[in-house]
Amino acid sequence: MTDVNWFRDATEIVLPIGVLDEYCDELERQFMITVVGEQDTIRLIGSPVVISEVRDWLISKDIIAPKSE
Repeated sequence: MTDVNWFRDATEIVLPIGVLDEYCDELERQFMITVVGEQDTIRLIGSPVVISEVRDWLISKDIIAPKSE
């Protein structure tokens, strides 16, 4: 059986609120994602392929650090 955490990690990125203030519009224009603001987080939701591309884009902008394996 597949781990539920894999599906969540493959389809969303959760960041603290405010981290993407200047990038939200650009992200929504460039990628097919849904941006959901919550109380203290912002959730970027998309297909596994798109979320991978978004993660790479965020890393290239130094918004998030690369995952260490």
